[in-house]
Amino acid sequence: MPRAILYPEWDNEQGNSPYPFADGATRKNDLDVILDSAIVDARLYVIGGGVRQYLSLITVTAETVTFSISDSTGIIASGEYSATVGGDTVELTDTYGRPAGVLVGVDGSLQFFTTFSIGAHEFEVEATEFISTVVVPTPQIGVRGFVLEGGEFFTKDAWIFGEQGVFFTTEEDGVIRVDIMGDPAAERKFCDALGDFEPTRFIRTINGLVPNGFGDFKLLSGSYEALDTVLRIEPVEAGVTLKFVGGVLQDATN
Repeated sequence: MPRAILYPEWDNEQGNSPYPFADGATRKNDLDVILDSAIVDARLYVIGGGVRQYLSLITVTAETVTFSISDSTGIIASGEYSATVGGDTVELTDTYGRPAGVLVGVDGSLQFFTTFSIGAHEFEVEATEFISTVVVPTPQIGVRGFVLEGGEFFTKDAWIFGEQGVFFTTEEDGVIRVDIMGDPAAERKFCDALGDFEPTRFIRTINGLVPNGFGDFKLLSGSYEALDTVLRIEPVEAGVTLKFVGGVLQDATN
């Protein structure tokens, strides 16, 4: 049989301690004081967040309370608490909408912040710095999103396709490999999509005859009874002349 239960009533036990704020945090500004029991736990994992993260701003309206987390660069995450719905957690997201942490209350303790006057309530880092044990360092490395043409930052699941000689493969360790082989027809495909491509016409006339509307010449053979080839090549002063021997067909230019 078990002899003891580890960490009983964890949230309730934090009600009489400054946790999750640092021991030296005053938790007050010129007008407001945050009670020990208002926020009993927290976890912050802001991508690219710096040191000394703190609760910098509490914005109160008639229906919501917005918590903003900052470091030395400014606001890096925020979360909203509904005064009408209630609850004991506030989910935080960073400035790009990615999950960034959570603030935890107990037994409706977060309702305490609805007693603040409507407006913005600012705090300095010395007043509301979070203790280091609740801050998870999350370096901003690798690709974590895409900036779309409209300027939006996309962070959800995405399919990556290679085109114009670019190939994507996934290695065994999950690394995406990019191979750029090149595509000599890439420019033509691009122009075709825009309707701007015109093929080069090296032969414009044959004995004064022009091509059809599609730029095509129709070369038809003569009688099968001919024993020699229909092609005639005759040297001239500036080069050679190409001739094709055959009968005149009415539909040759159709």
